[in-house]
Amino acid sequence: MSRTTYSFAGGSGFGYRPGEIANPDLQWESSATANIGVDFGIGQSIAGSFEVYQTNTTDLLLERKLPITSGFDNILTNVGETQNTGWEFSLNARLVDNSDFTWTADLNLFGNKEKIIDLYGDKRDDVGNQWFIGESLTVWYDYDKLGIWQLGEEDAAAVYQATPGEIKVRDVNSDDIINQDDRQILGSNIPTLTMGLGSRMQYKDFELSFLLFGTFGQTIYNQFEVNNSTLQGRYNNLAVDYWTENNPTNEHPKADGTREGPRFGSTRGYQKGDFLKVKNIQLGYNLPEGTLSIVGVKSMKVYINADTPFVFSKLSKNGIDPESYDGEIGADTPDIKMFSVGVNVDF
Repeated sequence: MSRTTYSFAGGSGFGYRPGEIANPDLQWESSATANIGVDFGIGQSIAGSFEVYQTNTTDLLLERKLPITSGFDNILTNVGETQNTGWEFSLNARLVDNSDFTWTADLNLFGNKEKIIDLYGDKRDDVGNQWFIGESLTVWYDYDKLGIWQLGEEDAAAVYQATPGEIKVRDVNSDDIINQDDRQILGSNIPTLTMGLGSRMQYKDFELSFLLFGTFGQTIYNQFEVNNSTLQGRYNNLAVDYWTENNPTNEHPKADGTREGPRFGSTRGYQKGDFLKVKNIQLGYNLPEGTLSIVGVKSMKVYINADTPFVFSKLSKNGIDPESYDGEIGADTPDIKMFSVGVNVDF
């Protein structure tokens, strides 16, 4: 139930209404998985595994959009079938092992491809819900930004009721009209490759470890940049590279105080989401046991720790964290770094 207001005896009355449509036919999703893998090792120094899999899921639980005239905008229902195919590779290695120095490393790689097999039994796309046969469940579906109309392109721009300085988008069907038929799939927020790499080195009483994490192949939507670069003068604006006659850029359109935002402004938000994070670096020193035994301490380690000290991505220059669950990057995802010093003592 959802809280709402009613007109009651000439005034406002508070009450409740159904928050969503009930679906008595709802059932659990069903999945069938087939996989094959191999484990391997080389001597005592290297061990690893490689696995490939395929998972077919039917009766997916999805929020299906409804005409707003129904009084509701969506309903949870069982829809169609998807297929996930992928692979996973892991490698554990002891690179150096002697009395003074040891070095180990662990690598994990993961790749996955999701596609919709069917939706309603007719192998047809559902454009309203942005579900497309053969594509991932989550895709970006919008106009494709080609750049900015430039001086000297006035006649070509006029065909689309545009002028130099405005955003140029692709006319997919070449009918000299930009409408809903020109939208296309621009990518997915699901990465094609995920990587993790951890390593630890120890030289006598000193220890150094680090952890890297990255995802590649996904497309993100930079909502923060789009919402804060309206270029119409009424609100604070990010310092973006916008078009002027003396700065014929293809990044952002010209400033225009007559509009709340640029025409086709959302097309500026789709960017490569690849990133590589240094998730952790730690440097430590273990005090000699002989010294500690005098004061009744079994072991003591002093360390310096850094969490996410480095992020490599297109977004990192703006201090924004490129890692996002749904692929939308907003102001609530800052790039957070944390540094600490600590002592571990065992009595």
